[in-house]
Amino acid sequence: MAIQMRRGEYGKFDPEKLLPAEWAVVLSGDPNTQDGRAAYLCFDAGNVKRMVTQEDLQKDIEMAVGDIKDTVVKESIEKVKEDALDSKVDKVTGKGLSTNDYTTEEKNKLADIKDFTGANSMNNGSAGLVPAPDKSMWRNFLCADGTWEELTLSYDEKNQLLDLNVGDGYSRVSIPTVTATTPGLMTPAMFNKFDNLIENGQTDISGNAGTATKLKTAVTVDGMNFDGSSSISHYAVCYTSGATAEKTVSLSNFKLAVGSRITVRFNYANTVANPTLNVNATGANPIYYKNSNIPAELIEQYTVLELVYSGSYWYVVGNMNILTKGDSISVECFTAGYVTSMGQEVQFCIPVSTPIVGCSSVTIESATGLQIRQNGNYVYGGNASTLVAASSYRGVINRNMVSVAATMPNTTNAINNAPCGVRAALKLTFS
Repeated sequence: MAIQMRRGEYGKFDPEKLLPAEWAVVLSGDPNTQDGRAAYLCFDAGNVKRMVTQEDLQKDIEMAVGDIKDTVVKESIEKVKEDALDSKVDKVTGKGLSTNDYTTEEKNKLADIKDFTGANSMNNGSAGLVPAPDKSMWRNFLCADGTWEELTLSYDEKNQLLDLNVGDGYSRVSIPTVTATTPGLMTPAMFNKFDNLIENGQTDISGNAGTATKLKTAVTVDGMNFDGSSSISHYAVCYTSGATAEKTVSLSNFKLAVGSRITVRFNYANTVANPTLNVNATGANPIYYKNSNIPAELIEQYTVLELVYSGSYWYVVGNMNILTKGDSISVECFTAGYVTSMGQEVQFCIPVSTPIVGCSSVTIESATGLQIRQNGNYVYGGNASTLVAASSYRGVINRNMVSVAATMPNTTNAINNAPCGVRAALKLTFS
């Protein structure tokens, strides 16, 4: 019986058409082999199997082993990833992973720490963990023997020693007894004396002292009655007309006495001589500036004066920057003059910058004298460095100007009824 065998491309191979014991050889395109070639044998209808050569078997084994390796490696990697994810530490913003720098030496050192051992009279103590105090001991102190004890104080008065006692131990500090000049401790005897002084002292605090609203007895402060119940004010306004010499004011709690003070605002300008002040009808007393009656014109409208009572007069406090009776000034000026009276008299004017108030006359004296020149010549015996004192002076006050007539001791080089240049160094006293 001849062997049946078919051949051709795999695309034309139909296993269903093979008969039992029939071979089919695929020459190309078989996807089940590496080179596309294979042999198939039909054992019975529909039961067709591919025959494997030794070469194909070896290659198939190699491919299978490779697939197994790939599968095992892939599964191992997945397992490692899964285990790593299970044990990972999530990232926290601002923090990093700590390092394992806790050494064995440090671990052994921590394990070697023992409890604190207190000292006693026979043995030294040892370092260690301090015993924790009970909450009832929160004010106690840790002693060297390892116990928590209270601190107490006692004083040896005889030896002037302060003992600080803690547990069974103590420390002594020398503290002297207090004296008038040395700080220290008060002895029991001192305390008893002090306590007795307080106990037997003033206990009645009724009345003014008890209420503490005012003084029991009023006192006078700058002419004002003061008992603490109200503030002190020295200010008053005078509404008396300018033509009335007696100026009157009212001021609460005022008392007229030496040293009494008052500040007065005058609503009208004074126009009369020798004004007086009467406060609360205590009497009209002259108003003085310096050592004489205040000039009438010095009290202008709305002038405010601070006054102090001397017992007889109301004196203006402070300097009013005026020239009045009794005031003197020294002046040195250069001005024009005129020679007259047969060359014997020199007339000139001296301007005064400070107001002259309440004065009707002036007395003139030489400070260093006069230096007079006519037509480029020094007269009356003077020269560039020498001033000549006049024999006498007459003066007239004209507002803030003093007119001077000087009688000279001679007429040397003087031209009568002619102008001259004057350098004057004089002292003026007003009255």
